[in-house]
Amino acid sequence: MKIFLASIGSTSDIQRFLILGDFLSKKGHDVRVSSAEMYTKLAANYEVDYQPFAGDYAAIVEDERMKELIGKNPFTVGKQLKKHVYPILESSLDTFLEGAKWADVVIYGISDAFLDCPSDYPKDHYYTGFWFDANASFGKLSEAVSTFCESKKKTIVITFGSMPYQSKYEINEFVKAIRETVDVRVLIVRGWGLKDAEIEIFDDVMAVNKAPYGELFEKVDAVIHHGGAGTTALVLKSGKPQMICPVLHPVGDQYFWGKQTVKKGVGVKPITLKKLTPKQLAKSVKTLVTKDFGDNLSVVRNTILGENALENMSEIIEKYFNH
Repeated sequence: MKIFLASIGSTSDIQRFLILGDFLSKKGHDVRVSSAEMYTKLAANYEVDYQPFAGDYAAIVEDERMKELIGKNPFTVGKQLKKHVYPILESSLDTFLEGAKWADVVIYGISDAFLDCPSDYPKDHYYTGFWFDANASFGKLSEAVSTFCESKKKTIVITFGSMPYQSKYEINEFVKAIRETVDVRVLIVRGWGLKDAEIEIFDDVMAVNKAPYGELFEKVDAVIHHGGAGTTALVLKSGKPQMICPVLHPVGDQYFWGKQTVKKGVGVKPITLKKLTPKQLAKSVKTLVTKDFGDNLSVVRNTILGENALENMSEIIEKYFNH
């Protein structure tokens, strides 16, 4: 069967689609995955036909003018959107349309453990659960990071992934407020947005360029991040509380996922990065590491772990679409 997977997002988002594509390809299906050119190298690690669309997200993220504009009212940045963003969106939609015309099935993945299925959902649309692969290799967690996380103190992770860091406060100001408010260790995963930041290092503060989120989140006590769907799913799978600080707002899905963590009782109130103050973050971190989230974390985690989403997707395809 011809199967088409399309996604626009950060690395964690795209990895989920590549994992599913690889799984279905090994089941004998003809699978195409489409996303940005910047993920072509990543896609080479999977058994899929990767169809990139033109446009460099990395260049936009690293452009100082776009860093300034991202997060503002979209109606005030029309010229920049038209010049930088719309061409990528048009290219992606053209590529996605061609893929959809070619395919027998077009696929989107979510778990009803986190987002209730709408009552008016079409009968031929399905929730499969989040797509994970325990055998997938995204690099190993370094011994230094593992040791840092094994302290008797609780450890929190701060990461904004491939999103730009846009705040009137330096990251060190946030870390200082946290250290003055609660006795925790702080691990910063730089990603793109903080790759050039001069981060002050202490015995209880560590910074790394990147880390395999799936393995890392299992070793820490709470996660603060931008709210990408893939990252959110990995935190849910780890069973750890989270705070989402959306970078893309009011556009995008990041704030929505943040509200959903509160609704499900697995996180604290989201605050957009551009509005977040050190005092607010410190207060939220204290809540994350001291509040009893009850059974909410374990219920969501256990449901996700038990979904076997990859096999679910395969069975749905075979049962309903493979005529």
